[in-house]
Amino acid sequence: MNFITARGGTHKQRQLAENVAWFCSEELMPRCRTLDIDIWLRSPKAMGGDLGTCLNVTGTVRSREFEIELDKSMTKYKFILTLAHEMIHVEQGYKNKLQEKHLKQFWEGKEVNASYYKQPWERDAFARQQPLAHKFIKTHIGTITGVKYDKK
Repeated sequence: MNFITARGGTHKQRQLAENVAWFCSEELMPRCRTLDIDIWLRSPKAMGGDLGTCLNVTGTVRSREFEIELDKSMTKYKFILTLAHEMIHVEQGYKNKLQEKHLKQFWEGKEVNASYYKQPWERDAFARQQPLAHKFIKTHIGTITGVKYDKK
């Protein structure tokens, strides 16, 4: 049984975070039943300029325990989009695509030393975050004012 818990922020933010994370886990890892994800909703100051982070807590192969931190001051749309991005990182860790060993990062078994936007796990997450977030919005919210959706 998966466990997803949001802490901090308002009740509505925690509820939204848990709903988005559950949706993403079902979309990205439908057969997984052993995830333990803690989502921390933090102030912008505590985030140090980051919108979101994802930590593989155990750092082991096929890890099941993750911590996500999100800037709680984001707009609703940016909040959903960023959480979708971080949940893609959870999937990458769960499927053993992204690993860290001895402070070095590996993508699909190969060491990677690249700037943030050129890291393959970031490129993958940025490429898939919007369709995932939009699917959540369309199925659970309907629309968010000011957001342009694909015509699909």
